[in-house]
Amino acid sequence: MLAFKDKKPRIKNMLIDGLKIIEDESYNNETMYMFARGIIDRLTIRDVDVVRSECDKNSGTLFKVCGDAEIGKITLDRADIENIKDVIDVTDGRVDKVILNNVLVNSVENTVKGENCKTIIGKETKIN
Repeated sequence: MLAFKDKKPRIKNMLIDGLKIIEDESYNNETMYMFARGIIDRLTIRDVDVVRSECDKNSGTLFKVCGDAEIGKITLDRADIENIKDVIDVTDGRVDKVILNNVLVNSVENTVKGENCKTIIGKETKIN
């Protein structure tokens, strides 16, 4: 641990493949399912299904970029997301590029939240 005392951890490529979140009870909380810290050159999150209780649609975040995170590219590919406030939160940290590919959302407030993302490529499809 001391070897990394003054350095941020660095990951070149990270793949999260086949994420399923099913919640059929209301927790009505600000759940943060995943978050990133440190440096990630390329992050791909694909084949994502998020189904939450309709009571929880005004809360929660699927993926949060923390204040010390630096991410080159986030790709969200083949996702079906329901009843969550924010899909990707970039109010802290820094992201160069977010790519949305085949992203379906229902009762989602923000697909990409925050001003710390330089470029967003693609667009979600709202299926309300």
